[in-house]
Amino acid sequence: MQLLNRCISLRYRCLKRFLKIPGASTQSHAHFIDVLNGVYNTFVVHLKQMASSTDESTKTFTYKSTQNRFAELESKQEDEVEDLPDIYLPEPPCPPSATPARIRCTPEPDQEELIIRVLAFFEDMHDIRDEIVAIWERYKSRQIDLITASVTTNTALELLKKPNEDIVKHVLPAFGGDFRLVIAILYNILTMPHTGRLNRQIVNFNLINDNDILNTTIYDHLLLPLNQLLHGMSDVIVDGFAPIYRPGHYGQYNPNLDFHNVPVSQRWHQSQILICESFTDYFLLGNLGDRQGAIPSAPVVGDEKNTNLFFIDEITTEMSHFSKTKKPTLLLIIYCQIFVDINLVLGSDAKRGVSELVQGATDMLKTFDRRKQHEVQPPNGTWPKENEMIVDIFRHELDIWKTMTPQRQMYSIVPNHMSVQLSLFERDPMLCGLVLFRLRMKYQQLGLTLVNAYGAVLSTAHLYTACKNSGVEPGQPFPDWPDMNMVIELHGKEDIFGGKFPRTIDDSNASRHVFDEKKNLPSNLRNRKSKPPLASKSGPKGLEDHTQLLPLFLSKYVRDPSAGTTFSINTIDTLQTDVTMDRIKSEEDENSRFYSQNKTIIRHKRKHKSPKMSILQVLSILEAGLISESTSIRFDYISFHLRCLKVLKQVQLSAHDYFMMKIGPGYQENDSQLSFITGWILRFAANSGQAAEALGIKREGRNASLVQSRRLVDATRVIKEFLSKTGEGDTEIKKIGL
Repeated sequence: MQLLNRCISLRYRCLKRFLKIPGASTQSHAHFIDVLNGVYNTFVVHLKQMASSTDESTKTFTYKSTQNRFAELESKQEDEVEDLPDIYLPEPPCPPSATPARIRCTPEPDQEELIIRVLAFFEDMHDIRDEIVAIWERYKSRQIDLITASVTTNTALELLKKPNEDIVKHVLPAFGGDFRLVIAILYNILTMPHTGRLNRQIVNFNLINDNDILNTTIYDHLLLPLNQLLHGMSDVIVDGFAPIYRPGHYGQYNPNLDFHNVPVSQRWHQSQILICESFTDYFLLGNLGDRQGAIPSAPVVGDEKNTNLFFIDEITTEMSHFSKTKKPTLLLIIYCQIFVDINLVLGSDAKRGVSELVQGATDMLKTFDRRKQHEVQPPNGTWPKENEMIVDIFRHELDIWKTMTPQRQMYSIVPNHMSVQLSLFERDPMLCGLVLFRLRMKYQQLGLTLVNAYGAVLSTAHLYTACKNSGVEPGQPFPDWPDMNMVIELHGKEDIFGGKFPRTIDDSNASRHVFDEKKNLPSNLRNRKSKPPLASKSGPKGLEDHTQLLPLFLSKYVRDPSAGTTFSINTIDTLQTDVTMDRIKSEEDENSRFYSQNKTIIRHKRKHKSPKMSILQVLSILEAGLISESTSIRFDYISFHLRCLKVLKQVQLSAHDYFMMKIGPGYQENDSQLSFITGWILRFAANSGQAAEALGIKREGRNASLVQSRRLVDATRVIKEFLSKTGEGDTEIKKIGL
């Protein structure tokens, strides 16, 4: 009650100040004083009741009147200042075992606010649509590759799920869960300022005149044509039956039309044909994984059940959901519109997707076939038989996509299915790009495992660098090896050389990657009591994938399609920094062929203090990162590994007689130790230099003499002839179009 008195007194004092201001409103203050007086009087009644029960009837309590609020103002002095000690109220008693309730209160939004939220969602969605259209325009003009365009677009569809869930969770319940009612309200909000009347029924998009600019614009903005189309298609879905569309029922789809200049009605009509023809294929595709063994090795096994491989594609997943629920969602309508947008942008170029998928699978199979011709005996313990089983399974999956087996299996589900001129794969380049992305990531993993098991790439990198620095006479040319330079650039000096870049033969010989002290030495040297110090005790280090972005996609695209893709703000910030540094480096180094093709401007910058990024910002950084990092999965490590084996074999033959004389047959027990030839050459070259110094020959500084090892000179000649005569120094770079 003392606390209430203080509050009432302060309110009276404040009210008195306002009375001196002409026209000032005192209503809110007066209302608050009434509330406080009412609370005070409640306590008065309570205390009087307690006093009467304890026979303390002599006590009197004064009620505070709410009739004349200003009565107390007359008794208050203007300079009156209350000087009382603070009041500390004890915490209310709480049972020891009780858990305090945590309540979050938010004001309940009204329908007007919810409609504004939906309008904002549509605005953001159209911005994302525009960005996706721009992405595929860049793909059409060959500025970016299929994988970059597909993964960026599919990630955009994933990122749209969260704002869509916000609409479903917080907006639709206020309208009975009926999204069509929300669309009808939006339609009237947008049309009534122009028409002045309420439209209780939205006409079918086929009845809209091309000259009706208002309605054509609003129909496009609210995606009404696809909304009406998909709700109509839900009526033809019958459980246990595939909805078969008769080709030509609505006419023929013409991919060669210029959809920027055709009338709106014609564009809508073409979209209708495209969706109707593709829906059957999506329905069949979504059910392929339900058939045991439909695509051998392709369905991913996760959570002890087969997961449909094609659910890596967000459109296929949502279409499959539609085929089961028969209720088109807002997300499905948006996804279908983006599918249409991609086809309208690419036109007949949409077929490039399936062509690149088939070509990619074919190229990988050809490389595997070359292993039988060029690969030597695998090293003991580094390439177990289980790895070959994994390779065989992956080869089978590649063969599936080389022959496009899923395309045949889709239609084999339905007996007597009428074939169409174009399949879904020829109209969905994003799906083809996602499958190719999956194959490339698996191929890269196998390639790096193979490279590290044999060691030929690392061994050749050391030998090539030593030959370039110490095996060529001053002034003599030495051909460049762009493929090797790219590997060094992708993995860095730490992976390749175990430290700084070697400039002299002594540096090359000292590298800890030349020999593995215990594993790589021939048995006759391994068993000696005193062995030559050919390697660091830490042993060699294999090539590792240093990309930051690609591992984020590994779970979804290689293991389990339902895993999804998650980004942290730190990952995006780091990626943006790396891409920016790559762009700066490419501008500074005019001779860097690798970076010159990867100049990307990040157009959507995040505010420094903002804890979040918009979807557009994420997509911009993602596209730039994929352009930069996808080189590592497009580079054919297995093909380059075979080429390095061929070079090392020629080098070994050129030095065979010498090492047989100096060391004996044990210098290389079998072809599995082919990569050790580099260690022997560099070791003997370093010994030659040290012997020259022991004789007083100066190797560095003024008046230094050129001291070269015959073995290193011969190896330099072999590599020089290989690069000059075969022209295979940039084969892998040409494959990926750099």
